[in-house]
Amino acid sequence: MKFIQTSIARKLTVMIVGVLLLAVGISTGGSLQRELSGYSEARKTELTGIARVLANSIAVPMATKNRGEAQSVLTTISTMPDIMFVRVRGEDGRPFAEMGSAIIMPDQNFTVEEDAGILLLLRSRSMSAEVPIVKAGVQLGTLTVYRDVNAARLLLIKILQEATITLLLTTFAGIFAAWLIQKQVSTPVRTLAETMGRVRETGNFDVLAERVSQDEVGDLADAFNNMLVNIRERDDKLAAYRRNLEKTVQKRTLQFRKARDEAVSANAAKSEFLATMSHEIRTPMNGIMVMAELLSSADLAARYKRYANVIVNSGQSLLSIINDILDLSKIEAGKMDLETIAWNPMRKLGDVINLFEEKATSNGLEITAYVAPDVPDMVMGDPVRLNQIVSNLVSNAIKFTHEGHVAIEVTTEPDTNDMLRFSIIDTGIGIPEDKLDKVFESFSQADQSTTREYGGTGLGLSICQKLVRLMGGEIGVTSEQGKGSCFWFTIKAEAADSESALPYLDGITVQVAMRGKAVQANLVRTLQDYGATVLTEEADASAVSHLDYLIADAGVIQNLPDNVLPQGRICLAAIGDHAPEQLVQQQKAHDLLFQPILPDDIITLADRMANKSLLGLKALEGSNTNMPTYTTFSGKRILVADDSAVNREVIIEAMNCLCTEVETVANGEEAVARFREEKFDLVFMDCSMPVMDGYEATRQIRAYENEIAAIATPVIALTAQMAGATTDAWKEAGMDAFLTKPFTLEGISSMMAQYIEGDAEPQKMARTDEDIPPSKTAAPLPSSHGQAQIKAQTQGMLNPEVLAELKQMGDISGRDMVARALTIFNENAPTALRKVADSMNAGDVRELARAAHALKSMSYNIGAQALGDACGRIEERAAAGEQADLQTMQVLTDSFQATVHETTARLTG
Repeated sequence: MKFIQTSIARKLTVMIVGVLLLAVGISTGGSLQRELSGYSEARKTELTGIARVLANSIAVPMATKNRGEAQSVLTTISTMPDIMFVRVRGEDGRPFAEMGSAIIMPDQNFTVEEDAGILLLLRSRSMSAEVPIVKAGVQLGTLTVYRDVNAARLLLIKILQEATITLLLTTFAGIFAAWLIQKQVSTPVRTLAETMGRVRETGNFDVLAERVSQDEVGDLADAFNNMLVNIRERDDKLAAYRRNLEKTVQKRTLQFRKARDEAVSANAAKSEFLATMSHEIRTPMNGIMVMAELLSSADLAARYKRYANVIVNSGQSLLSIINDILDLSKIEAGKMDLETIAWNPMRKLGDVINLFEEKATSNGLEITAYVAPDVPDMVMGDPVRLNQIVSNLVSNAIKFTHEGHVAIEVTTEPDTNDMLRFSIIDTGIGIPEDKLDKVFESFSQADQSTTREYGGTGLGLSICQKLVRLMGGEIGVTSEQGKGSCFWFTIKAEAADSESALPYLDGITVQVAMRGKAVQANLVRTLQDYGATVLTEEADASAVSHLDYLIADAGVIQNLPDNVLPQGRICLAAIGDHAPEQLVQQQKAHDLLFQPILPDDIITLADRMANKSLLGLKALEGSNTNMPTYTTFSGKRILVADDSAVNREVIIEAMNCLCTEVETVANGEEAVARFREEKFDLVFMDCSMPVMDGYEATRQIRAYENEIAAIATPVIALTAQMAGATTDAWKEAGMDAFLTKPFTLEGISSMMAQYIEGDAEPQKMARTDEDIPPSKTAAPLPSSHGQAQIKAQTQGMLNPEVLAELKQMGDISGRDMVARALTIFNENAPTALRKVADSMNAGDVRELARAAHALKSMSYNIGAQALGDACGRIEERAAAGEQADLQTMQVLTDSFQATVHETTARLTG
């Protein structure tokens, strides 16, 4: 609603004048009504009297029908100035006599019997009175007298003139009164308003309003002045505070900037110290532990062998402590980065079971893993850190369990779409109730005697708790002393788009008969999840005749007659136990289920059971059934140019597996020189090398071939990646193709087959019985003194498929290729990392790119994907002329530490 702005003075004037005019109007209207009413009544009464006198006078002539005499009587009206007309009618209503000069319009007259109001009086030209003519009691007719009313209108005009004069006088009086009030009230208020306006426009609070009256307006001026004073005082205080605040802020900013710089410097120093400490401690420890392990495997007296074993065990404990402290420091500093990739919960548990099965078995424990059927086949998350959490909890469970079992379970959290729950259940010593709240604190265990008896720093559970929180979950424990514990945790793990159908075993009856009760219960539970009816009573000839399948130990199946059902006999087999294989050869068993029993193995077996397609004799072929056949190249001479010792070692081993003669050089200049000296059938050329890179070396080789008119020798680029500016660089340099690191036998053989002629009969690359398919877990890697499995130190930084490929090369050539590659990496990687750091500190982006490439190349060839990726990001930025930031370098350092941790663990395992 919009209001029209009007001054107080105008409002006062309008109000006062309006009230006065209203009062005068009411008073004048009342007076006018009274005057006109009285005048009308008097004139009406007078006219009626005249009519009656005339009626009496004309009665005799009327009775005698004497019109002349009647007319003579009516002439008396001439002496009456207001009488306009007189009319006499007989009994029949006809005019008898008339007198007067006016023309009477009947519709403009009113009679004395009517209500002669003011408005009717003013509207009519005349008023009339009608009376009967009576003689001797007999009515002879009627007499009507008409009278002029102009006098009444003149009277009204006079009254109105007087009222108008009164109204004018009243209006002037009201205006004068308003003017007086305005001077007393409105003017001070207007003055105060103008003062306020000036203050608002100028912002000058020094202006004060003048008090001009001793009333409420004066009080208002005083209140306004007090307000201005208060505002001025407040502004002065604010200005003073602002001045002091600016000084304080500048001072605090300097302090904070100094503190920040010190913190950044301290953090950088801490990170550098941790990295240096890790490198410097791990490098000599690697030598110490390898030599101690070799010493312990030597032919020594028992006493000295025990000394060597103490050194090995102490070194492993020290390395574990160092790793825990570094992980805790990274988490608390917010430097722990989680990756998000697709991973398989079932296979991840299989990895853990493989890692800890030997340790659990040696302690007389069963270890099992169960995955609920509603757990997604693939989920998104960080499998490396998940493996670290589960491995830590399983390691603790085995450590504190003297008999019974350790079980791992994975289920989905109720009422959630993306939460998994992991439970590690043991039958160990348990935890006192009053100690449960402290088990996740850093450097804390149930009591100090636990540390003395079982070892450890108390960091493992604290690290697990922090990692679980980083992964969007929570961790907890329930325990009863003397009966065992259940450590559980949840993580956010959204299902990936790769669901697979579960086996359908409805209507199938299976009997399970085995020694391990915990493993048996887990197998039964899983088969029941798939719909099978599972029996666990003792398996004899009468009990199994109605079964579809029997899963039992070799001894149980051996004692069953050949003609006794079921035909679907599945024998439990352990590595090194040849009895199950003999049963399959004798066709007393129709499939094998290897121990430790992994969740992935159960679902694979259940699928074969559902499809009634047990392997039979094919079960004896093991993993060799699916081994690829590679083309070999007997007698072919290969030149390999690569500055990385790890890469050279790998490619040499691959060439030996493919039956070629191989020669290696460390840079492009040496490659060109050797190419000029000897004839080679194919060249593998690394793209980034010191002295001369692979591109320039290839160009010089092509130039030399043109010079001597020779047929072009195939040159294959070796690179960690082909992206960005390097996408077509190999083509421009004259190379024929590129091979991406890490190398595989299949990739190398296929590449070579495209450019040189291979042997007529391809060779099948066989594996040993200890091989485990890469899709399930990392292949068992020989240590420096024999065929030892990977221990629980493994953190998952190395790609198991790459390691399996290296092992396969070693198995063919009879060398421990994995140990050799990891040893060379540990020897050369610290120097390569130091070159990266030195180049960054020196601001030499060209050298930084070269150093990062060298470390990336050797990382990819041992399967260190995360470390290679970190180096690749630094190389890309350096190639674009940019320095690596601290965060990128921190990722590189973290990846390097974790990788060296795992390579050392594998070598010392």
